Amino acid sequence: MATSIREALFAPKAVALIGASGDASKNTARPQRYLRKHGYAGKIFPINPTRKEIFGEKAYARVSDVPEPVEHAYILIEDVEQAIEDCGQRGVAVASIFSGGFADAGERGLERQQRLAARAKALGVRLLGPNSMGVIDIRDRIKDVIKTGGEWISSLDLEDLISRHPAVREVAVVGIADPQWGEHKIRIPEPSSDD
Repeated sequence: MATSIREALFAPKAVALIGASGDASKNTARPQRYLRKHGYAGKIFPINPTRKEIFGEKAYARVSDVPEPVEHAYILIEDVEQAIEDCGQRGVAVASIFSGGFADAGERGLERQQRLAARAKALGVRLLGPNSMGVIDIRDRIKDVIKTGGEWISSLDLEDLISRHPAVREVAVVGIADPQWGEHKIRIPEPSSDD
């Protein structure tokens, strides 16, 4: 499956949604719906001991019941500690934790968070969170997310866009350092006096 932590975090081939809900009005139903809606092509394994299927996908009682490798788990339940134990047993490389009740809940929560981090490290599970909504990797889709004046542009056209449209004042680039991208510089022109 994943050959690196980066792939397990940003481009997993299989994701377990621990605490997935079949009730579309709940926050715990959104990850599965959004992954499919926005083109995630990997395998999704909803984890919920009370459901046989969720939104047309077979559900499992625990991560350890999933018959295929899982690279990334998204934890949506309060019993995060048990979920991390299951992830470690299953060999899940990365777990994102949506759940709260850790450092956000004061000193006792901070102690809980420290115990969780130590246990995850011992199990070989990398953590993102708690209180995390997860991450997305837009590197391969950047041309689909930059829009101006009704026209879609590619990242290669960005400098040209900035020079042609003096009203463009800010550009945000979100990502991680990656040697294969090389060095990218974007020149932002000074505002003209007629803006």
